[in-house]
Amino acid sequence: MREPRNCSTIVSNHQNALRAGNMDRQLEAVTHFLSVFDTPIFDIRLIHFDRIHKPMTRQWSKEKVIGSIGFLKAKNFEGYNVYIRPIGYEFVLVDDVKRATLAKAAELKPAALIETSPNNFQLWYILP
Repeated sequence: MREPRNCSTIVSNHQNALRAGNMDRQLEAVTHFLSVFDTPIFDIRLIHFDRIHKPMTRQWSKEKVIGSIGFLKAKNFEGYNVYIRPIGYEFVLVDDVKRATLAKAAELKPAALIETSPNNFQLWYILP
């Protein structure tokens, strides 16, 4: 049985990262996110905002994701939203959580808390 980890705050708002122009911040955020989950493979999805372009789906190791930050950033610049999620039944995503409900959600001790846009969060839980 896995020990629960402390909640990790991860900022993955790509617009802030692009404005900051700091690849190291993105690398740090993604590396931290990947370290929260005890799984060797992650699902990578790239979905273009216009929905005309065909979505891309890959399954990559942590090392491949980290080594592909430049590629993912370039795809994001081209208009793709980048989604990274751990593969496993025990990883549960709760999406579109507003700031007003974060305190209540924190009582359930999420493994990761990600601000995806202003006042909009994702919470990741790891089931035992």
